[in-house]
Amino acid sequence: MTRSSIQSVSSNRRKWKYDVFVSFRGEDTRNNFTDHLFGALHKNRIVVFRDDINLKKGGNISSELLQAIKESHILIVIFSKNYASSTWCLQELVNIADCIHVQGQTVLPIFYDVSPSEVRKQTGDYEKPFLEHGERFKGNLEAVQRWRGALTQVANLSGWDIKDKSQYAEIEKIIKKVRSLLGNKTETLTGDIVGMHSQVEELQNFLIDKSFITSEMGRICMHDLFKELGKSIVREKSMKEPRKWNWLWDYKDVHNVISENMVK
Repeated sequence: MTRSSIQSVSSNRRKWKYDVFVSFRGEDTRNNFTDHLFGALHKNRIVVFRDDINLKKGGNISSELLQAIKESHILIVIFSKNYASSTWCLQELVNIADCIHVQGQTVLPIFYDVSPSEVRKQTGDYEKPFLEHGERFKGNLEAVQRWRGALTQVANLSGWDIKDKSQYAEIEKIIKKVRSLLGNKTETLTGDIVGMHSQVEELQNFLIDKSFITSEMGRICMHDLFKELGKSIVREKSMKEPRKWNWLWDYKDVHNVISENMVK
């Protein structure tokens, strides 16, 4: 077994506190692409850590943030024009890059309004910030080199160049990729009954993938053949009292029924 396959097995077996961690420069994308991405992640019941709301950003990266990075199954990095201007983002990125080898986590880069080449080589919008970093951190050029190395490493990974593309369509692709990576995951450590949420989610995703159902605005829509099958089961199981049985349209209701036996 290769080292990468060992990391993959270890990554899938461990319990993650978060499904996804997103690194981004708030002033560039908070009110547009990033918000749309977070909305799509939440809609798909993907547990995501967001550091721009509760964490106070100072000169050094916080221990709480470092812990969140280590406890996230998938690490998404949104590269924007001013990402390299933020030493906070660069410190965050160094720790994300370290997790590829140490923890076997998956890192997905998104190039919002810059090209992968600019990020990889620190040219274009990424050239000026590093000239400034070189002047500002003359006594700690080793840190600057670590930032450069992390940018090059992560920008070389397979991701999405969404410049001049439909944000909606690209977010759909990103969500599909995240869901596929989480398909074999163990349960995320949330307040749900252990393992129950992930099992319900896997069932829903399986049915969607097989085209038995679709999910629109949190409502489950079934194929006509699937509806008839359900009706037949109800008639067979409860001929004398069919009205005591009911359809479940919302995936949260499905979760509640399975975990708490709320209704038949």
